[in-house]
Amino acid sequence: AIEPFAPEHFRIARSTEAAGDAATAAGLYHRAHQIDPAQTEPLIALAGALRSQGMNVEAAGAYRSALALDANNLPALHGLGLSLIGAGQPSAALDIFDTALHIDSRDAKLWNARGVALDMLGQHGAAQTAYRTGIDIAPHDTGLRNNLGLSLALGGNSQDAITVLEGIAESPDASARNRQNL
Repeated sequence: AIEPFAPEHFRIARSTEAAGDAATAAGLYHRAHQIDPAQTEPLIALAGALRSQGMNVEAAGAYRSALALDANNLPALHGLGLSLIGAGQPSAALDIFDTALHIDSRDAKLWNARGVALDMLGQHGAAQTAYRTGIDIAPHDTGLRNNLGLSLALGGNSQDAITVLEGIAESPDASARNRQNL
């Protein structure tokens, strides 16, 4: 007999993943999905665990399974787009992000991811517009500002890139990677 989805199964998988064992967590999330295949949460968590292991194609499959259950699931759309970026498919990712932004145009993370896909396609001006839209929504988001700076550099605007990246690097919240990007 298959038992119904229980939060404790999910909590065990989450704590396993938090402890750094994404492979075991993926198996637990898969089991949680088998227990109750109508739930999207185990599929989204499974996909995240797969993506954290660099298994972007497999993660995309799990996200698509979640979207088959709920086509407007923003975490699944966001994750699918990121998986497609990781799999080297920025055009497909861009389509996914555009779909998600039609659902919630105020999601700064979606604007950031859209910008990354556009930068990968060499569309730096459009990418910078996406990052700036995200910054308007979340003005203190370091990831958005960092990606804007990198996009400016990729687009040949090194002086503006330096200005943006210096502002991030001087912040006490800046990571080593932020400083390295400068």
